[in-house]
Order: sequence, then structure tokens, then C-alpha cells
Amino acid sequence: MSDWGKGVNNDIGWGQGANNDIGWGSIYDKSYAGETLLGGGGFEGILNQFPGASLGLSLELLDKDYSGFCIKVRRSSDNAEKNIGFVNNVLDASSLMTFAGSDTVTVTIWYDQSGSGNNATQTQGSRQPMIVDAGTLIRIEGQAAIQSDGIDDMMVIGTAIDLYTLASVWSVFLVSKIKDFDDQEFQRIISNTTDIQSPQIPFLIQPRDNNDLFFAANGVSETLKLTNITDESLITNIKTSSNTFNQSGSVSETGSFGTFQTTNQEPLYIMGDGTPDRVAKVALKEVLIWELNQSANKTPIQSSMNERYNL
Repeated sequence: MSDWGKGVNNDIGWGQGANNDIGWGSIYDKSYAGETLLGGGGFEGILNQFPGASLGLSLELLDKDYSGFCIKVRRSSDNAEKNIGFVNNVLDASSLMTFAGSDTVTVTIWYDQSGSGNNATQTQGSRQPMIVDAGTLIRIEGQAAIQSDGIDDMMVIGTAIDLYTLASVWSVFLVSKIKDFDDQEFQRIISNTTDIQSPQIPFLIQPRDNNDLFFAANGVSETLKLTNITDESLITNIKTSSNTFNQSGSVSETGSFGTFQTTNQEPLYIMGDGTPDRVAKVALKEVLIWELNQSANKTPIQSSMNERYNL
């Protein structure tokens, strides 16, 4: 097969489908909302349809032009590391499990597919979230997920994404499952602060007691009351120039934001906030951030994620 037109894994010819057995003009065999059929049987990812993202972390391929890896992992028995890519537009679970054997495997880098270079990283082995637990792939509803231990696992993204200035707007979409709701008062799913008082919090999303999901934007907090906070769900947080929109599953509200702006920007974290006792025991499949107001595109973005993750 010629190299021209091969897919991200260098194994799909022009006009062939994901199983390498479909001729030109045939229908691609994996049709999701958010993956548009292209001539010849390719797909268009959510980041192609809604460009300009600052962060695209996923265990699925998000951009037809992305040719990098999905994650970099570390094996517990010998600390060997390996980059894992995609097959058929999802995490190459076969290569991951061959590498893992009967070991536990943790994630050292979750690669940003947006082109912005905002990879989520964790260099300390003891604080890396798991994707394979003693030879068993971590799955939520049948799909691979990255899971923190609820003690000190977290990943840092850095300070390049502006979720803290008063003038900034943002749109955050993530697929998560809270694994343990006990003692979740300050355990953060995503955050860019180590403060615990609302007036000093530029941005965070965290579970709280009584099935509350707590959102903060520039020092003002809003709370969603959920029926069961441990259900896997799509969480949405959009800050516009006039208000905030918060949603988890079918529960949503429109709120406000405050006047707090940090003068010492802290890194953006997922699964925690840089402080070991504020780590949520949570499994993540996808985290998308636009430093744009995606209110007009909220429904199709959510539809893509809901369909792909069977939410």
C-alpha cells in the first residue's frame, strides 16, 4: 500500500474503512454523532467540527489530522514507559495490554490533541493515575478510562489556558464518573487553585456532600443538586461575558461569576488541585476546553459526547 492517504496509525489506505476492508465510497463502520463521514470512508472528529480548542484530552481520536499518540504509560514492575496510539479511532487497547501483562500501568502523559501542546502530565510515579489495574484494563460502561486513587493521583496541564481573568470566556466539557463519594468536600475534578474559600477561587468543578456538584468562576460558586452524583455523566461549564452555564447530565442552571482574579496564576489540574488531600476518586474519558463561548454549539458538542460514550 502506498503511504499517501494512510490514517493516523499508518495502516488505513485512502478510501478504506476502519477495518481496512471497505472500498472507496463505502460507509465508514463507526458512525458517531460528531464524526462526519468524508468521501472515501474517513471521519471528521469533534475538534474538526468545532475548531479553536485549547485542550483536547481523550481516549478517542478527536481530530482527523492528529497524528500523535493518545497516552504515555509506565509499567509498575520495571518502570518501563511506552507511547500508546489509536486503532480505529480509539485507544489501542491491544498494544496497551500487551505492554501491561499482569502489571499495573499508570499514565505519565495524556496528550493534547488540540494542537496547543497542553498535555496533562505527572512525573511522580506514586501520583500517576491508573489505566490498567493488575493486568485488567480500567473500563467504565465498557470503555477505557483513566482513574485516580482518591489519595494523591492527579495530572497537571500548566498555566497556558486562561480560566482565571475576569474578561476571559471559556467552555469546558468533560466525561467523568466519581468512583467514591465519601469525604468529597474539597476533592476537585478539575481546578486551577489550591484555595478552598470561594472568594479566592478562579475556576473549579468538584463534588460535595449531599450529591452536590460545585462550580466556581472568578470567586462566585454555583451548586447543582443531583439525584446520584456517582453516575457517569457529561459535565459542562460555560462562562460567557454575562453569566455561567453549568450542567451535569440532565440537570442544569444558569448562574453568575464574580470579580476575583488571581494575580498568581496556578496550573490547571485534572483529578485534583496540586494538594494531595483534595484529589477526587474519579475516572475520566475526555476533557475538552475552548477559550471561547461555545453556547451556540453546546447542543451538538454534547450530542457528540453523549453518543460516543453512551451517556
